[in-house]
Amino acid sequence: MINPLREFASKAARSKPGRALVLGSRRLAFSVRVQRLGERSLQRVMTRLPQMAEWITRRLEPVVTRVTKTVRVGPSGEVMPPVAAVTREELLSQLQAARTWQGKVQLLTALSAFDDALALAAVSAALRDTSVEVASAAIATLGVYDNPASRAALHEVFDNPQSYYHPLSRAAALLALAQSREPSEQAHVRAALRDSAAEVSMAAIAVLSQRASQADLDALTEVARDGTGFFLPSVRAEALRGIERAELRARVDHAQPPHQHTRTGI
Repeated sequence: MINPLREFASKAARSKPGRALVLGSRRLAFSVRVQRLGERSLQRVMTRLPQMAEWITRRLEPVVTRVTKTVRVGPSGEVMPPVAAVTREELLSQLQAARTWQGKVQLLTALSAFDDALALAAVSAALRDTSVEVASAAIATLGVYDNPASRAALHEVFDNPQSYYHPLSRAAALLALAQSREPSEQAHVRAALRDSAAEVSMAAIAVLSQRASQADLDALTEVARDGTGFFLPSVRAEALRGIERAELRARVDHAQPPHQHTRTGI
């Protein structure tokens, strides 16, 4: 039985005006380049990985560094009693057997104390874990290593040539590279402001507002004043907050005696 509504739509699409409308909508869908942001995934990661929320700031006040108690988590997520020392081999074995993202995150963090080829290989393999929290923990550990091999792995995540990595993983890679002792790694941050993923732009904003050179502040001002429609409103607002935070830190540092410093973070 022929569906009259479907038959009408089919005829309309084959007509000259109809073809023009379909063609125009396709051009619009693929030609307008604007940022995207997976809000649901973003909220999920902010809830399950609080340290990732530090650079997605929601307020003007500086973030106070908190000292947290480190606990060991077993392969099934259970809390394990503290030990004096854990060997690299034990950590690698536990990581291979781990079944929860919480356990993997804890083990990957512990592997940051072992900067060698075996640890690097295991941590690099975790970059492709199906959990973005695990990938982010691997990225943080690679940032601690800060050697040519680990930086190459971070570039693979950030550049994302195969479009595999989650935007939050790419944002974490940018943050890790920005903290590198290698000066050449600092050059990527301003270019990352115009990334198609809003999460990456926000990570760049966090770094630039922390460095707060005049060139960095000028770049943030361009984002905040952008009228092209490329940046999401939340990104433009975050750029403005980044400028305000940088100005606040400058006033606080100027008010402190030379021998005192107030330590703040993004």
